[in-house]
Amino acid sequence: MDRPNILILYTDQQRWDALGANGNNDIQTPNLDRLATEGVNFSRYFVQNPVCMPSRASFLTGQYPSTLRITRMGIPVPDGTITLPKMLRNYGYCSANIGKLHFLPHANRDHRQIHPDYGFDHLVISDEPGCYSDAYRSWVKHKYPDQLDYISVGLPPATSVWHQQMGIQDGVTFSPSRVLCYD
Repeated sequence: MDRPNILILYTDQQRWDALGANGNNDIQTPNLDRLATEGVNFSRYFVQNPVCMPSRASFLTGQYPSTLRITRMGIPVPDGTITLPKMLRNYGYCSANIGKLHFLPHANRDHRQIHPDYGFDHLVISDEPGCYSDAYRSWVKHKYPDQLDYISVGLPPATSVWHQQMGIQDGVTFSPSRVLCYD
């Protein structure tokens, strides 16, 4: 028997009607609309918590945030917790998380520490640059090894040097026009 492919798109602060497939005439989302039309579009799905970490942890584990004791940001998923990717692995699936995962607190953490995999076979994570060997870090390491420190999050001296180069002071909003570009 063929197993179906499973693609879960999980976003933050997106209302159910922010897709054309769900009746929105003002926002054009043709690719998401096609996925919703050809696949499963949950029309009665409700998050268990409006805050990112508790909501994602609940979805990943099938448990209420209160059961996990993750009721706010900054509380990690307990070690050994059964997760959806672990369960899918038992049925022969290979799973990946691409994009934001956000299951570890950012503050007061050593971002050089490898992120737990939570049962995913592959992680390409963008929410905590600096603690993963992602494609961008690999490219910089290969092309500009002397610049690798500039893309590390929260690691001295990267933060202060980066802020100086970008002209950023405390309380100043980052502007995309200030992005460092490499040839």
